[in-house]
Amino acid sequence: MRIRSALSQQERGRLDLAEELAVTLYLLAQAKPGAVADLKSEVVALLARFDQADALTTKGVGVVSWARG
Repeated sequence: MRIRSALSQQERGRLDLAEELAVTLYLLAQAKPGAVADLKSEVVALLARFDQADALTTKGVGVVSWARG
């Protein structure tokens, strides 16, 4: 997760890196149920600008839908 986070921060405009980090956060939420709310918030914040630009791939749409649900 740290590596994906660092890459995403270095290249904030890259959708692929943001989506991969979002998937990693989703998988972490499956392993740490007590952290789900925080991880969902992080996913929404991470993907919000791409969602507003209607740029998310199917993977991104799925993860952000989970996070908002």
